[in-house]
Amino acid sequence: MIRNRYYNSPAFDHLFHNTFDCLDRLEIETYGATLALCDRAHPATPYEAKFSVQFGVAAALLRGNAGLEAFGEDSIRDPRVRELTSKVRARVEPEFEARYPAEWPARVQVRLASGETLVAETAHPKGDPESPLSPTAIEEKFRTLAAYGGREGAAALLLDWGRSIPELDRVRFPRQV
Repeated sequence: MIRNRYYNSPAFDHLFHNTFDCLDRLEIETYGATLALCDRAHPATPYEAKFSVQFGVAAALLRGNAGLEAFGEDSIRDPRVRELTSKVRARVEPEFEARYPAEWPARVQVRLASGETLVAETAHPKGDPESPLSPTAIEEKFRTLAAYGGREGAAALLLDWGRSIPELDRVRFPRQV
């Protein structure tokens, strides 16, 4: 089964965007495999940040997404990201552990300074087969990753080639890549 992760960002990041100024606490509930790999409350390097659910959620809230740029040196040293990351707690939810791996559930609870609590939950993160990315989102991600690797030209060529496949009698990989 292909799981096309969308930049480590929860499917519900849009719900909480711009709540960070009045955020008191944020709790992530998930299954154990997530935290076995990504429980790094205080990442010190971009690599560690990529494997920190706390950092990924904080970066998504502050920046509107958790794309590659959210995990650079500037971002991990950004005092706002570090402050928000320190307010994020992650724990295993037994109910979610029981549902994994058939589902990859997560719940985020945000407590605001006013006492109001915002909650969002998903059984299938964006990019899972049950919650697929749109063709536009896949192309965007492909272009972003290609640009990160310095291959913008190759990305454009491969996207054009991929779009032409339905009209081809025979498929050949483009030699120019």
